[in-house]
Amino acid sequence: MERFDSDPKLYRSLDDAAGHILSMISQIIHVNTLFVASNDKVTNTIFKVFNRQEQLIQEGVACHMNRRTAVWLLRKALSLSLLKIQRNTL
Repeated sequence: MERFDSDPKLYRSLDDAAGHILSMISQIIHVNTLFVASNDKVTNTIFKVFNRQEQLIQEGVACHMNRRTAVWLLRKALSLSLLKIQRNTL
């Protein structure tokens, strides 16, 4: 995470800024996965990822965002959450 020396609010790259933002948000919101993606109205390209435990998504992945993809991601996250709950209650 490299910032410009003259202004501590500016970053040298989008990668640095995204990494810092995800780091700050992950300390406030205790979720498994956060990511920054670019969207060209057809494809989401995952630019930067924070995975706390399970790796749900990787940097560089590009996926066609439609309703089916969103539902799949939600089901995947829900099933992993349910497995974790089951393990913790046994």
